[in-house]
Amino acid sequence: MVSEIATGLHLSTDQLTTELKSGKSLNDIATAQHVSSTQLQTIELNAIHNALSKAVSAGDLTQAQSDSISQLLQNHPQFLERLSNRHFGH
Repeated sequence: MVSEIATGLHLSTDQLTTELKSGKSLNDIATAQHVSSTQLQTIELNAIHNALSKAVSAGDLTQAQSDSISQLLQNHPQFLERLSNRHFGH
């Protein structure tokens, strides 16, 4: 997921990691990269959808579980933001 988000932000994975370790949030980084909050949300959702698809293919989740998670994140963007902040250490 990190590499997909980095690509969406026009950064390498190492650059994104460095920015995050310096204390910046994903929103801060997106703003500096001229990526809107709506675009960032789409980037994050796409990365999560890809991860969910892999989990379904691996048998770790059912398609119904994956669909439920996707729907939850699309309907509640504030949850997506909290999830991202926790994952990236903010």
